[in-house]
Amino acid sequence: RDGTNHHLIVILGKYQQIGIVQELVHERLLNALRADGREPEDNLEVALLVRAEAAGVIIGKQGFMLEQIRKQSGANVQLMRDQLRGQRPCILKGTLANVLLAERHIFDLAKGIPVAMQPPAHLWLPLAI
Repeated sequence: RDGTNHHLIVILGKYQQIGIVQELVHERLLNALRADGREPEDNLEVALLVRAEAAGVIIGKQGFMLEQIRKQSGANVQLMRDQLRGQRPCILKGTLANVLLAERHIFDLAKGIPVAMQPPAHLWLPLAI
């Protein structure tokens, strides 16, 4: 956004682990902004990587589950069509509480789907950025 810096933080782990880290990082950022005399924004944006094989369950028939996640969490949720090494980015926007609730719904749905076999990392082609 205008006049602010954007930072990318990658967090790996289970839902409870990433939730704790997100809360800690968010609190630290809020404190740093306030200490600098700036008022922090309420909304944040998170890109959650969803296993491609779980995407159908998260979307649901005619987008029903995705809409339920939006309604129940209050977050703006957009599951991208593009895949990156068997993962689909899911963009979550809202307050920290909204985003964490949307993540919880997505994790709960995805954990019931068996993990598809991935080719060994040495067989992956380099990404062109």
